[in-house]
Amino acid sequence: MQKGILFLFAIFYLFTVTEFKQFLKIPVLVSHYYEHLEDNEHLKLIEFVSIHYLEGLVYDEDVARDMQLPFRNSDQQVSGSFVSTEIEFSINFEHLLNFASLSIQIVNDSQPTLPFYSSVWHPPKA
Repeated sequence: MQKGILFLFAIFYLFTVTEFKQFLKIPVLVSHYYEHLEDNEHLKLIEFVSIHYLEGLVYDEDVARDMQLPFRNSDQQVSGSFVSTEIEFSINFEHLLNFASLSIQIVNDSQPTLPFYSSVWHPPKA
């Protein structure tokens, strides 16, 4: 019973959120292919797919029928916003490579300077 409910939820999800419902339009694809075969008996399936999916939308007498084919248009609405900005980025290598002007000061900080710090940081006592 649980597998059946899980299967129904999966089918519901696939048909509402994804483009899985496009597979229901495969009979339209087959019938449209047979319509093209009536006009051209030597049309191969790969040529039909190339005409309708790889060459873009051709505005001919059956453009309305072409738009009914699976995966020709999307029923999903996607909204989003993308922000594109240009950022100028430059590095002055003269400052990075001029090691003679660098001065490094080493500070002996092994002992805290304030008594408060030494009273706070103690290991836990058993």
